[in-house]
Amino acid sequence: MTNNEIQRVRSLAEKVREIAELDIQKKNIQLWKGVNDCKMIRPTILTRDTKKFLLSQGTSELDNQCEDPFLKSIETDLLRTIYDWSHTRGDMVVEPVYRCNCVVKDTGFGLTPAATNSLASEDESYSRAIHFDPIITGWDDIEMIKIPEVTYDEAATMEKLAKTREVLDGILQVKLFGQHSFRAQVWDNILSWTGLQEGMLMFYTEPEFMHALVQRMIDAFIAQAKQYEALGILSSNNTNLYTGTGGYGYTDILPAETESGIGARLCDIWGQTQDQIFTSVGPDTLEEFALTYEAKFLEMFHSNYYGCCEKLDNKIHVLDTLPRLRKVSISPFSDKEAAFERIGDKYIISFKPNNLWLADSVLDEDKIRRELIEVCDLAKKYNSTVEMLIKTITNLKGDSTRLWRWFEIAEEVVRNY
Repeated sequence: MTNNEIQRVRSLAEKVREIAELDIQKKNIQLWKGVNDCKMIRPTILTRDTKKFLLSQGTSELDNQCEDPFLKSIETDLLRTIYDWSHTRGDMVVEPVYRCNCVVKDTGFGLTPAATNSLASEDESYSRAIHFDPIITGWDDIEMIKIPEVTYDEAATMEKLAKTREVLDGILQVKLFGQHSFRAQVWDNILSWTGLQEGMLMFYTEPEFMHALVQRMIDAFIAQAKQYEALGILSSNNTNLYTGTGGYGYTDILPAETESGIGARLCDIWGQTQDQIFTSVGPDTLEEFALTYEAKFLEMFHSNYYGCCEKLDNKIHVLDTLPRLRKVSISPFSDKEAAFERIGDKYIISFKPNNLWLADSVLDEDKIRRELIEVCDLAKKYNSTVEMLIKTITNLKGDSTRLWRWFEIAEEVVRNY
């Protein structure tokens, strides 16, 4: 590490601290608590899960200057915080804290389809098609799904923590950061291994085989989560961390995060399940093959979130079987009126605005505005609590300012709520 690179990181950290000390941070925390505690002041807005290469189009604000890998990682985090605050703020909350990830090895489930590599990439390849051959084809393949083994390297973690604190000393509080997000994507995983067409057919031709697969998968998810808890490396998501596929987890109904940053319990945090791949199946199939099993996973958590981008407006009634369900994702592909009417004030609605419009040949601002106003009007009509998350953007037509403009429109709409 060179002195110039250390000073570069410290300079960025000072900018983040200045942002964190603004009075608006406390106001934004109250907005999120209002949503998560069902005492909404107004709908909240936020973005997440957008690739750096998309946000960098037309700007150098996210360009790294550090070459040292350790410092470059911190630099990247700080640059993203400053960028988001400057251009896609919404109801973002910045705290004067830097989270130092624990050194953990998680063996995972033993299977990784080729498509997953594409999703993890930091360039245009993550949104293109990739050749795929099924991995799981019959009963003998069930054992290919492994129970994850989690190990914690405390010595390496403490060394990393000391090094991070040395770099950021006197500027940001450095806290340990363990696992905070437990999202059981049961069928999204399984059907990525069987193949979508092949797997969907097997629900009809081999239902017992599909039941055996989901039982194996849910057992693996439960064992994985319990290992993190036993190792003492859980972090609370009752802070400016995402819950499920939604917004921040700030709430007065869960314990505050620990002083060290780790040591939380499963029963004190948010959990989530989702079945995006089931968007076109009926409610009975969802309940039989997914919710019945996922309920066992969600029993471990205090408050739960269900869904992602799947269409759920016709399945709200079967979600009532999930324990301590608190928030439900409603995608832009749902019948919004039907979803709001059926949910009412029973659950918090995590609405996902249509991000595909950001890739239109011409940005239609009126269409964006109408969608946001419609959701706000439905919230009033059905006494619903709502957050709005624009996420997983795949195309900005080479112009990152399109997302900036979306936030200007959204901020105008919610201010007039």
